[in-house]
Amino acid sequence: MARKFLMIILLCILAFYVEAKNNDFIIPEKIGIRKSSLRIEEVIPPAILESESAEESMYGKYKKAYSTAPPPIPHSVKDYMPITQKKNACIECHEIDKAKLFNIKSMPYSHYVNARTGQKLPFFYNGIYNCSLCHVPQLNIQLPVQNIFSK
Repeated sequence: MARKFLMIILLCILAFYVEAKNNDFIIPEKIGIRKSSLRIEEVIPPAILESESAEESMYGKYKKAYSTAPPPIPHSVKDYMPITQKKNACIECHEIDKAKLFNIKSMPYSHYVNARTGQKLPFFYNGIYNCSLCHVPQLNIQLPVQNIFSK
């Protein structure tokens, strides 16, 4: 009985091996959007694309995806990346007082509230320093995945 069971297992392994040799297996680097190995922990940053001219995009060429969506960035971000807690060029222009001077959109008051405690702060809350997690540049590109979001 044990011999028959062992023989069946060996035949299954052999059949699997022969089938694997005859077919192309899926290569992990060729599937999905990432196009890199999922087995390594190396961080591969995406390419930073140039947005259209600020004048063109600033005046509402692209609308928000939905009414409560964060506003898209109407200028190139190439010189401002990467955003870190110590280096955040967005704050240099978009803090409330500075934005008034430059006559541009300022950060909302929600960015001056400690997200953990709810305490109002007189300065920008650095716990949400990475603006590009919510705000994205305005780009006219072909999406890698079709957006089927509906209101």
